[in-house]
Amino acid sequence: AYTVTLKYKFLPVASHTLVASVEYRYDRSTGPGGGFFKGPDNILVPDQHLLIFALNWYFGNK
Repeated sequence: AYTVTLKYKFLPVASHTLVASVEYRYDRSTGPGGGFFKGPDNILVPDQHLLIFALNWYFGNK
């Protein structure tokens, strides 16, 4: 598996902090019976690409 993550922390305002992140992940599974389900027919494929976006909002005193 390969994973790349980018994070950006916005300047905190009072006791609030916002963090934005993007993550790309590539997985490969070639073992017997392994793989990932894909498409409406749920066929097994050997690899999978994921792109995930997240916003985390932290508030309160540390």
